[in-house]
This record gives sequence, structure tokens and C-alpha cells, in this order.
Amino acid sequence: SFRGRNLVFLSRDPTEHHQVLLVDGRDDQVGSQVVNQISLRTDTLDDLRTVHGRLLAAGVEDSRISKVDHGNAWSLYFPDPDGNRLEVYMASPWYAPQPAAEPLDLSQSDAEIAATTMARFGDKPGFRPAEEWQRDFAAAFAAISGLIKAVRSMIGGEYL
Repeated sequence: SFRGRNLVFLSRDPTEHHQVLLVDGRDDQVGSQVVNQISLRTDTLDDLRTVHGRLLAAGVEDSRISKVDHGNAWSLYFPDPDGNRLEVYMASPWYAPQPAAEPLDLSQSDAEIAATTMARFGDKPGFRPAEEWQRDFAAAFAAISGLIKAVRSMIGGEYL
């Protein structure tokens, strides 16, 4: 649960924590967004700094740009011109159970950001190297896929 809402993270790729995020509930307000966010991955923290600078240069107020350390990713969140939420993020070298959100200071060096993330999340249950989590996720995904195939063959594949 995060901010009073239940979250479900889904992925078909063991190298990605999530590709789809489902959030329960919908606001009754007119104009309520159905898509929570569209996320775009980048390779470096310098890319995030560049995006941040371009947003400011384009007139987006810094108060409308959320800079977030998730432990497993460093992210910028901001609205597009239609009010949809966009995320540009870089994966960190660690896995951190989600949801998790702490402020990200892009004025720090890459090494300082990594050290800050480690200090914030390193002692949390489930925190570990991303490669380890990806390996375990791939094994669990393969086991579930095998189970689904077995059940399909038992019932003729009509229901799954």
C-alpha cells in the first residue's frame, strides 16, 4: 500500500522490476487520468540531469518536477502538456522492495547519489544487488510459466 492505494507491479522481463503498475481505485473527478504514468528509461544520471535542465529551460517549474530515489531507480516525474504523468528514470545497481520514495538530489555526484541510496536502503529487508534479484525473479517466472503450461495441458488449455 502506498498513499492509501494498493499497488501491483508486473513484469515479463526479469531485468525490469516492473513494466506495468496497477493501482486500485480511480478518482471520480472529471479529467481524472486513467494511465498513472508513462516511464522512459535512460542510461545515466547525467541523462536525468539533462532532462531536468531541459524541463526547466522549457518553463516547467521545478516544483512540478519530482526527483525521487526509489532505491532500485532514480527518477524524475513531471507532467506532459496534456497533464499525463511522465517518468524518466535510471535503474540503480540494486533491488529495493517497492514502493519506496526518498528525495533525489541531482546536484550530488553519481558516487554521492549511490552512497546516499545505499545509506537509505542498504539495511532494509530485501535490499540486494539487482543481478541477484533478476536471477531469482527469472527462476520464479520460469517456475510459474512451467506450472501454467502443466495446468493447461491437464485441462486442455481452455481456461488459461
